[in-house]
Amino acid sequence: MIVGPGIWMTLLSIAIGSAGAGSAPERWVDDEQVLAARRVRLSAGVGAVRVATQTLTNQTRAFTGTGLSFAEAVGLGHDLEVGVRFGFTTDAAGRGLRADEVGRGFETETFGTGLSAAANPEMRLRWRALRWPSLEAGLENRVVLPVVLDPSLTEWVAAWTSVHFGHVGRLDVAVEGILGWSTFAAANVLQPGFGLPVAFFANVTPAAFVGIMASARYFGPTDYTHGHARLITGLGFGYRLPPCDVTLTAFLLDTLTEFKDRAGLGIGLSCTM
Repeated sequence: MIVGPGIWMTLLSIAIGSAGAGSAPERWVDDEQVLAARRVRLSAGVGAVRVATQTLTNQTRAFTGTGLSFAEAVGLGHDLEVGVRFGFTTDAAGRGLRADEVGRGFETETFGTGLSAAANPEMRLRWRALRWPSLEAGLENRVVLPVVLDPSLTEWVAAWTSVHFGHVGRLDVAVEGILGWSTFAAANVLQPGFGLPVAFFANVTPAAFVGIMASARYFGPTDYTHGHARLITGLGFGYRLPPCDVTLTAFLLDTLTEFKDRAGLGIGLSCTM
């Protein structure tokens, strides 16, 4: 847990030191989707998730949990970017509700983190195959390492594209495949899944931007689990203070399941140098 406060202090120092720079900020919607060579992005966020359930006596019980998310990305050049992400939960409810996932800003795709206080870390590689003035496209691969064996290992592969609408809006779409390996008493089980995340962002001023996000995914059945679908929807607001972005996001996290009342709120800070 030592790394968490260190990243927060670094980000706050960058934001405070650059607040008076006075240069006109580049718009969020104009950001390229792969970092340039030797560019670094540090991100930190806090998430809170709440769910309300009905007891057998028709009473409503509500649970609220919190979590933290920390991430770093580095541009390698040649249209390549690598990144790593860590998550932590601060209480038992946060572990059960995976509250750290909500602290990732506008990011909706989080898999295989498990239900422990420290989430399984995520490693990722993003490659841009196509770069036009109004269109970017490429592939991304993420591997969630089995530091805590619940699940054992998760791999996520996606084809992504971003469409830039002048200096006004940006549409991000991906088609993804998910493979999760889980260990049961009798056997190791592979659960396949696929998803379709979509997000649209618009700059309402040169510095302020808003976003709407949705992610539909389906996980196939196995010998030990049922197949199920999930739909995540969210709204977000952000403000750019170069070189940093401050974001506020709100999500409905399970709109198709029995936990359809699970909702989350996240606050994040991300700085690119």
